[in-house]
Amino acid sequence: MAGTGGAAGTTGAAGGGGASGTTGAAGTGGVAGTAGSAGAGGAAGTGGASGAGGSGPPAWKVVPSGTTQILYGVWGANANDIWACGYQATILRGNGTSWSVLSTNAGSTTSYVNVWGSSANDVWVSADLGGLSNRYLNGAWTTYNTMVVNTKLWGAGPNDIWSVGGNSSHFDGTAWTKGVTLSGANLTWGAATDDVWSVGQSLYHWDGSSWTSVNPPMSVRLNGIWGSGSTDVWAVGYNGVVLHWNGAIWSVVDAGVPTVTFHSVWGSGPGDIWAVSDSVVMHWNGATWTASPTGGPRNLMDVWGFGPNDVWAVGASGLIMHWH
Repeated sequence: MAGTGGAAGTTGAAGGGGASGTTGAAGTGGVAGTAGSAGAGGAAGTGGASGAGGSGPPAWKVVPSGTTQILYGVWGANANDIWACGYQATILRGNGTSWSVLSTNAGSTTSYVNVWGSSANDVWVSADLGGLSNRYLNGAWTTYNTMVVNTKLWGAGPNDIWSVGGNSSHFDGTAWTKGVTLSGANLTWGAATDDVWSVGQSLYHWDGSSWTSVNPPMSVRLNGIWGSGSTDVWAVGYNGVVLHWNGAIWSVVDAGVPTVTFHSVWGSGPGDIWAVSDSVVMHWNGATWTASPTGGPRNLMDVWGFGPNDVWAVGASGLIMHWH
């Protein structure tokens, strides 16, 4: 945040037989420089130079999106190349500062609910119905059918991608292949090619050869999953529920907000995790969950970032927020 503006410089003293020195300009974002002394023979004193800009802690700020459509997904290849997607086939692309609308269709009922990529030149934007998934590869778009109801794709690489929506579906770099039934699951995240989780109303784990049903510590619909590694996985959902996997068991972690519906979770590491919901943004510091001020209730659907001080969240009515 900007530093406090500096005070104006003091007026230079008048030289003998000369005019008084001019007042120094106020410092911008910092402490103003001192006024110059009067010159010999009465020349006016030179105004003080502006102070250097200050800095402050990061905060959530609203960034114009260029759309009023609800945004469901956000993902980025790097801090200067971020994608978002939403209702009526809306796709946005950002450069770290501003956003541009790549496509939207006011007559469409298609909801792009997820965006994920393996690199800046290989990005998937997926719809919730009909198995529709569009791949942006080296500047060109190709449409695929995943054969499942897409909600959240995840991949270990360009030739190892999962989409789950009642059934599993896997992309091997060439084609999607429909797999086994995973009833109630529709969100996927993995730590490795042989360590993949899928959640929803149910909970499943892929060990590299088969999917196994796992009993969660409580029955609740989960809407988001993310982890920093195989022994640190978080899942969030309805009724303010937060679950944590430590590599051996799933446990309930109290976030202190039992009335909210969490939509997504993401972190930069074990001690820096964000969960967004229909009203509040919560942050995990490695010990406790606390609410993060956003300037009012915010219905946010997804969160993604690149570090502790560079996080993006998207949601209702084209809302985009940036933590920096």
